[in-house]
Amino acid sequence: MSAFSSNTDFVPNINQDFLDLSGCNLFDLPLPEEVLDLINKAISGELFINPVQDVLNEVGGKIGDVLNDVDNAIGSVFMSDTGTIEGTPLPGAGVDDLGQPVTAAAFITGVADDVTNAANLMQEQSDILSGTAIGKDGFDQNGGVSDMPGIASIQSLASGFNQTANSLSNTEELTDNYSQFFGSVLGPGTELMQGVDAALDGDFRSALSLLPRDSNGNIVFTGASTESLTNIIEASDSVQQAYQSVEALINDERALVVAATEYLVKATFGFSILSMLADPCFGEKVAKKIFNL
Repeated sequence: MSAFSSNTDFVPNINQDFLDLSGCNLFDLPLPEEVLDLINKAISGELFINPVQDVLNEVGGKIGDVLNDVDNAIGSVFMSDTGTIEGTPLPGAGVDDLGQPVTAAAFITGVADDVTNAANLMQEQSDILSGTAIGKDGFDQNGGVSDMPGIASIQSLASGFNQTANSLSNTEELTDNYSQFFGSVLGPGTELMQGVDAALDGDFRSALSLLPRDSNGNIVFTGASTESLTNIIEASDSVQQAYQSVEALINDERALVVAATEYLVKATFGFSILSMLADPCFGEKVAKKIFNL
């Protein structure tokens, strides 16, 4: 018998005259050790792991290296064809609020900040979807944030959405409407973060390594050529594409949670219409007035 099947032979240790539980569906007691172990690990938090954590740590370490390079750099140069503020801004480098070329240090720091923001968003999303957010600072008591509920609610939504969507499809073939809720921790999220890691390592940091350096290995911006600055801009494009793909995945997942909630509310109401129509005294009259039947 399943550990979670009904056991009507079990007699609860409770005053039967006060509350009769003899007809209730209860777990088999005592619970098997493996079931107790699983539940206790969920309670303690030991059960949960974040499968994206390793690559997030890798990305964080490389961003730290980039920022350290900029902090220790010598001199300053603008992202222009002459390296001066009077020069023509290099394509893709951007300008400041006054329309002047940004410095190389500011440009590189901006790229690092954008990657950090995307990584922080993935950290938050993967913590929520893996359950590691439960009890963690910055999350509510259910392990969620304002626009994303905790894993228990998402699991309930995903299961309900999957079941309802398949029920209403009126076909015998089941469709997976479940996995898309958990893409950030099922594999796509890790793959996209690995893409960010690869873009940082193979393109961006390689471009930075070609900048002139002093005997201590520090970047010397004042010796940077237009070509080396252009290489950094081109490398930043691949980094941008990578981290924007991460953000798009997370935004899609969060939009799906909202859409699934609305879908389930409407679907549940749709099912309730059947009971209204079955009520000849009152519900049917209301239904025929307010529904397009």
